[in-house]
Amino acid sequence: MNWKHLRTFCKIFVGIVTGESITMIVLLIVYLTTTSEQNLEEGHIKFYTTIYIATTITVAIFAFLIVIYQNIFQLFTFAIAHVLLTSYMLYDFLTSTAKIRFGFLFLILICDALYIYTLWRIYFEVKWDFWQRAGTSSRMQTLYKLWSIFLNILQVNCMLDFILDLSSCALLFSFHSFGTYLDIFGMILVFIWFWVGYSAYKYEYPKRIYFFFGLSVLQPTWTIIKWAGFDIEGKNNSKYNTGPYNTYRGIAIVSLIARIAAIVFALIGFLHFGEGLKDRLLEKYMDENTFLTDPQIENTGIQNSDGDDDEDDDETSTEDF
Repeated sequence: MNWKHLRTFCKIFVGIVTGESITMIVLLIVYLTTTSEQNLEEGHIKFYTTIYIATTITVAIFAFLIVIYQNIFQLFTFAIAHVLLTSYMLYDFLTSTAKIRFGFLFLILICDALYIYTLWRIYFEVKWDFWQRAGTSSRMQTLYKLWSIFLNILQVNCMLDFILDLSSCALLFSFHSFGTYLDIFGMILVFIWFWVGYSAYKYEYPKRIYFFFGLSVLQPTWTIIKWAGFDIEGKNNSKYNTGPYNTYRGIAIVSLIARIAAIVFALIGFLHFGEGLKDRLLEKYMDENTFLTDPQIENTGIQNSDGDDDEDDDETSTEDF
């Protein structure tokens, strides 16, 4: 692997994501503030703008996680997510009369072309290192692959829930209502859920993995309640069957599917606790965070059992250490 090339393409990738995100958010804020209050309510512009801003933020965060973890499955997920975002923006542009949205679409299409090139190069640079980290054993490679997919699903689930909670504030509640406080609590809870699942799987804590399973069922309850409310109200009011509410339902479905997948992969990982993945992950961590170098070992003053400072005994002790 050529580290120089990898660093170069990672910098380009992060630069593109950062530039796109800042430009998108500025355009969205301008769009939101220059639209009349009546059009905001009639076109549910506040909801869609919030969706776009939340999605832009989460995509940017996911891009930084790709650079940090160098997980090849995250590369695939990012590519799929951006294709879906482009498709949705294209549909929105073709069905809308808002001219400023042409700027959104043009920006995303340009960035898509750049992403295809940079992600392709990053993939070939990190692919070899990814499997080197997994080890030479085919069984260990399988366990490492399961761990990487699980970590990817956790991150995707967190981002989807963040989008759901933030968009429901714009769709259903004012930003000082009780429902908004529940959404904020839901955002906090999903990050707790992520940390519990991450630490339980990585460090193989059986009790914590049970807690993760419980949170996996509890955390989406508020989303399901809102979804059920849409269906109940939709029988008497067609407003609850329009685009924004259907968009919310669609994101909720994807989030619940990802939640089920996280539970399944956590269960598979739990069944393989004690088979060496923990040691492999910690070994990788120690390799990257070595606090004790060879010169420091030599200067620790290790002595033999007789307390002598004999040079030969010191060398033997150091080698044994």
